[in-house]
Amino acid sequence: MMEHQWRLCAPDFLHAPETRYHPAAHLIMTQPDSQQDLAASFREAVQAFKAGDYAAAESACQQLDARQPGVPDVLQLRGLIAHRSGRFDEAVRWLQAAIAAAPRVAQYHANLALVFEETGRLEEAVACNRRAIEQEAGHVQATLRLANELYMLDRPAEAVPVYEQALALRPRDADLYSNLGGALVALGENERAIDGFRPALARRPGAAALPP
Repeated sequence: MMEHQWRLCAPDFLHAPETRYHPAAHLIMTQPDSQQDLAASFREAVQAFKAGDYAAAESACQQLDARQPGVPDVLQLRGLIAHRSGRFDEAVRWLQAAIAAAPRVAQYHANLALVFEETGRLEEAVACNRRAIEQEAGHVQATLRLANELYMLDRPAEAVPVYEQALALRPRDADLYSNLGGALVALGENERAIDGFRPALARRPGAAALPP
């Protein structure tokens, strides 16, 4: 497979609410002018995707694939387009192809995890987020979602330390304090839970509530 010629610094188009777009202006060129037109075409595909014109974005990706097959960012973008279009099995296949082509890009694993989470495949989501964190310690999206997935799987003892790691990354996030408190309540650690709920209430009244 031909080595890809460009990539986004942190391609996180399919993102949790706490993450943000990294625009195509962040493209890193690793080849001379011969690749400029390919990068420009990819930039156009990204902009079409961001604008919600998935048909145009997909058409641009198909043209890029025809000109230079196997570029990981293009494979990822095709997965994100499929996801946004409700074609979840196809999204998984494209994202897995991106990972096979560039297994050390943490965001590919995190985006695949999000597709798995949204389709109820939580164990697979957990595994993908763990791999994202292995590739990039402190990956915010993967850490936040891993904690939530472990909690949803009724594994609060595993979720608590991950919530604590997430809070080290996002210390002003009221929802994280609330979620940590909920996990501690599930473990019967009510005093620690109250300590967790207090910062949540201080940052956003009503954010924390004890479960019934």
